[in-house]
Amino acid sequence: MRGYILNNLLTVTNKYVALLISSALFAALHSMNPGLSATPIGKPMMSGGDFGFEGSVVCTILCAALAILIIIFYERKSIEKTMVGV
Repeated sequence: MRGYILNNLLTVTNKYVALLISSALFAALHSMNPGLSATPIGKPMMSGGDFGFEGSVVCTILCAALAILIIIFYERKSIEKTMVGV
């Protein structure tokens, strides 16, 4: 569903606004999940507690790092493609 919303938003706005809106909707809907806390402390913060590993700080850091690596990879690829075309 998130991909459907994102793709439709991409047709009416730029990719950054579309991603921001899609992410906000995704976060809002998932904030209603049982076992999710806005302020986890201690071990539940590391393990995700009742929510599971995907609710942990470790998972958040890993996902953010992977997203940054993907962005860097595609930005470099885009620059290389531009340089080859010149």
